[in-house]
Amino acid sequence: MRKKPKTRAQLKSEGTELEGVIVAPWFKENCDGCSAKMFKRFHLITELTSGCYIHDAEYTFIPLAMPMKSKAAKAARKAADKTLLRNCKTIVGARGKHPIRRFWLSRAVYYAVRIFAAKGVTTVAKKYYRMPRTDDQFEEFAKMVHYAFPDSTEFVQGSLKKVYETYVAPS
Repeated sequence: MRKKPKTRAQLKSEGTELEGVIVAPWFKENCDGCSAKMFKRFHLITELTSGCYIHDAEYTFIPLAMPMKSKAAKAARKAADKTLLRNCKTIVGARGKHPIRRFWLSRAVYYAVRIFAAKGVTTVAKKYYRMPRTDDQFEEFAKMVHYAFPDSTEFVQGSLKKVYETYVAPS
């Protein structure tokens, strides 16, 4: 039987600090985390889940923060992928894995994401299941977006307003 993935709080209590946005519990419940077949095939999902949640959250916020075809969006995707790479190295290293395994595993995850994840990022923010449903969830969502993109622009404010009107207000 596989081990249960450690939460970010459990990793932190063991002295392992991850980079990136603090992901709200409701977002994790609605997120696929480490969904790539490679992760599941090699049972890496238990090791990397916390890092994958952070990465998924950051990818979800990119279309809300800037136009998707902009250079800034491309840079933000690359920054999110680099954060995933550093978090993978941190998580695998914290589990006492050999440095060579840590290097290759982290690189494999990074390049798989760089090559295959860009196709899904354009629609990921529009996916119904990742959006907040209540006022409390929307407040957490807005905090996560502002943490990921601290330069709060009119574009971000407009995007958050659309999210609220589309997903929270009707219910």
